Amino acid sequence: MQSPLVPPADFITTAPSGQALNVFVSGGEAVVALPVHAIGGSFGRSRSLVIPPAVSCNGRTYRVTGLGDRAFRGFSHIVSVQLPDTLTAIGHLAFLGCYDIVEIDIPDGVVSIGNGAFSYCSCLKRLTLGSSVCQLGAGAFNYCSRLTQITSKAKEAPLLDERVFNHVGGDIPIYIPSGSLSSYCERWGQSFANFEEL
Repeated sequence: MQSPLVPPADFITTAPSGQALNVFVSGGEAVVALPVHAIGGSFGRSRSLVIPPAVSCNGRTYRVTGLGDRAFRGFSHIVSVQLPDTLTAIGHLAFLGCYDIVEIDIPDGVVSIGNGAFSYCSCLKRLTLGSSVCQLGAGAFNYCSRLTQITSKAKEAPLLDERVFNHVGGDIPIYIPSGSLSSYCERWGQSFANFEEL
């Protein structure tokens, strides 16, 4: 029986890492949403998750440009995540409570990261934000208390909504592009104090 919170997928595909995934399409683009496990199928127990850059159905190929809201919420056994360069948005609560993820590298094409997207990823140690990220949703990295460093490639500091880095140490190094210090001090200065230009 379908959950009332999850609309039916357009089709189901298999990720390179072996998990069955629901896919929603619009035009030539696709959003990877809830795993089949969430509506009665099987997500599997793989410790890695690889999202493909494109998916195909009935002879047509769709670029994967988004991760849906709550896409992998609570799948705490995931340790590593590989996101495609085609990605432009990460939905709200997409990886909430994926406790075992150690490192996240957000591709350069991603523009926005939704509210609580990586909240309570309590083992996360290293975070890299791609060059196009312009906004981090409220609580996006809330309670990622083991973060030891953040690298942001964006020359202009992404805008922070409320409590983006709540319970993240304010003295960890934040590596930023050369010439961007004033932008980061202005926008991130209330959360962090140790900016290092690369």
